[in-house]
Amino acid sequence: MTQPLRPQLHVDLAALKRNYTSLATIRPEATTASVVKADAYGLGVARIAPALYEAGCRIFYVAYGFEGAALREMVGAAAEIIVLSGPFENDLEQFTQADLTPVLNTPAQVTLWAGQARARCQLHIDTGMNRLGMSPQEALALLDQPGLTQSLNVTALISHFACAATPGKAMNKKQIDQFTDICIALGAIWPDAKTSLSASAGLFLEMAADETLVRPGISLYGSSPQEHPQEILATVATLSAPVLQLRALKKGEAVGYGSTYKPTAPTRIATLGIGYGDGLPRALGNKGQVILHRTPCPIVGTVSMDMISVDVSDVRADISIGDRVEIFGASNAIEEVARTAGTISYDLLAKLTPRVLRVYG
Repeated sequence: MTQPLRPQLHVDLAALKRNYTSLATIRPEATTASVVKADAYGLGVARIAPALYEAGCRIFYVAYGFEGAALREMVGAAAEIIVLSGPFENDLEQFTQADLTPVLNTPAQVTLWAGQARARCQLHIDTGMNRLGMSPQEALALLDQPGLTQSLNVTALISHFACAATPGKAMNKKQIDQFTDICIALGAIWPDAKTSLSASAGLFLEMAADETLVRPGISLYGSSPQEHPQEILATVATLSAPVLQLRALKKGEAVGYGSTYKPTAPTRIATLGIGYGDGLPRALGNKGQVILHRTPCPIVGTVSMDMISVDVSDVRADISIGDRVEIFGASNAIEEVARTAGTISYDLLAKLTPRVLRVYG
């Protein structure tokens, strides 16, 4: 049975593996983990995580314990699975059963996990994001609590850049300096703990942090964290939609809800099977573009739930119902599509709905 005419996300697993290997060469002295939270940024963790394991990854980060428990079934017992939100009273059993490593973000979580018989954990120190993590003062106060710290098997000290996507920000150096100082101090308690400040964006900063563990996420999936393409990254995700109908418009005829587009000359229009019900941003109406037969085609009219209209007047090749049109991919960089929509590539990927068929190759 042939596939129905629906949106597809083609995921190139070989490119994913190449990206993991390439990113690992940026900091060869550090261990390279993989962030696979939110269903591997919308690409499908059930296929993404095993492919990364085949590429050599043995450390995976997720956001929640339930994600970690599901991931354990996908990557087996040898991988370390780290949960960024840490443990709470109501999910301690899940951490134990699935052998999950929590990130401890608060003094309360430190106390809670201290009762787990020296089970592995990581300690998150907030150095300026003001999101998750212990304050520097809370972290350094652990130096005066030997009875507590001796019961913790801290395998890594981590933090997170707030502005690494903007390399020139003074905040980047401030965080590196503060994190370095804290790691030196806490190294007196946990001398073997790895240190980790960089996710994807931090890997591409010129002022590299002195760290022994890095945590790329979006860059694994082929998108630059700096919102412009990086040559080192191969395209992993290609979103396409089928041509559902072709029509000829006369000058002045309107297209779509609200009649927001009226051509100034006779125009060929293709209706594509994709819309905001599939995760395509409505903001692309009347300003985005797609690629059909290697030709850029403007999106015209509003984005509706199931469809968009595009001007195919410049396409010289024959167009048939069912032809695949690239929404983003190698010919239409996801960073550029995101910028046009007023968002970021993370958002485009994570919001793709289950109606988009994931195809792996």
